[in-house]
Amino acid sequence: MSAVTAEATEQMAQRWCEQLLHRGARQGAEIQVDRAICDLTAEIIGRAAFGTSHQEAGEVLVLMHQMQKMGAKAMLDGPILW
Repeated sequence: MSAVTAEATEQMAQRWCEQLLHRGARQGAEIQVDRAICDLTAEIIGRAAFGTSHQEAGEVLVLMHQMQKMGAKAMLDGPILW
């Protein structure tokens, strides 16, 4: 699992570096760290738990985001039991 975590984290860092190089170091790049960490976590889970490739992990990631949205909506719309 640590190899999967290290590989996925290195790939995320590489994407960030490419964003900086593309925009120019002086100009900088806006990175949504919270979203990136959620994506990283989902990718690691997808690879470790389901043994998916990098491309398939992306598909699992999309489905996990949909599941998270459904869960959050269900928690907000839940009945109030007093």
